[in-house]
Amino acid sequence: MKKLSVILTAILLTTAYSCNKLKHVKFTVPFTAEMTVPKTDVINTTHTVFSDTVETNINTIASDNKTSKDLVRSVKFDEVVLVIKEPADQTFDFVKDFHVYIWTPGQPEAEVSFKTDMSENGRELIMDINDREFKQYFVSDWFQIKATAYTTKPIVQDIKIDAKIKARFEADLLEIFK
Repeated sequence: MKKLSVILTAILLTTAYSCNKLKHVKFTVPFTAEMTVPKTDVINTTHTVFSDTVETNINTIASDNKTSKDLVRSVKFDEVVLVIKEPADQTFDFVKDFHVYIWTPGQPEAEVSFKTDMSENGRELIMDINDREFKQYFVSDWFQIKATAYTTKPIVQDIKIDAKIKARFEADLLEIFK
């Protein structure tokens, strides 16, 4: 009898935990922000560039994942990769430090990722991520990316860069899916 009681308790705890786990959903969403670093002869200084606005499409993203904008609990960055699109022969050898920030109306600018003391010469730069909460930036209709680059070489022509972002969402499921 005691053995049966232990087994039933284990089953009940497992079921309760599983049901609770099913009330939440986690998903990753990719975003791309395009920006241009203008040509300049000025070196050993920090240059600031902004992306165009990036639409979050939060209502569609939430609906596709059986949740709603209001039920999003957390959003953090999983990955930020900067990729040079143009010119074809350009690398990141012109920059020593790179910082990426996010901004949206009603929220302060916040640093998302960074790379310091670089000696990169490739066309792709995997950034170090700040592990903090960014929910308010993604439940907004749009956001904008700001980047600062400390340059060590002249930039002889405009450099077009894509910031490829992966954001990890955690949300409660809509009541009908619980």
